[in-house]
Amino acid sequence: MNDNFTPDRDGEEMEPIILTDEEGNEYFLDLLDVIEYQGDNYAVLYPSDDAEVDSDEEEGVVILKVTPYEDGSAEFDSVEDTEILDAVFEMFMENLRQAFDEEE
Repeated sequence: MNDNFTPDRDGEEMEPIILTDEEGNEYFLDLLDVIEYQGDNYAVLYPSDDAEVDSDEEEGVVILKVTPYEDGSAEFDSVEDTEILDAVFEMFMENLRQAFDEEE
């Protein structure tokens, strides 16, 4: 999956990221966070409000490995390793906890 990728949000509301799979299906996702883990970057994404969600599918965050390119675009790849997924998700949750603690 490919798309232009700019992880530096500076508090601005971002447009949904539109990813296209090999079959031409488009997915609208909001970027929640970018986590660095073991030298690689992982995007934590959530289906955008604009996205059509299949009622049979379970909604939740999507974690994809990000390979950025010099031209500002990036490749997003699925992650099969459950240990990586668990570690990245835990780091994301810790970031959320810290953000909520700072707001209080």
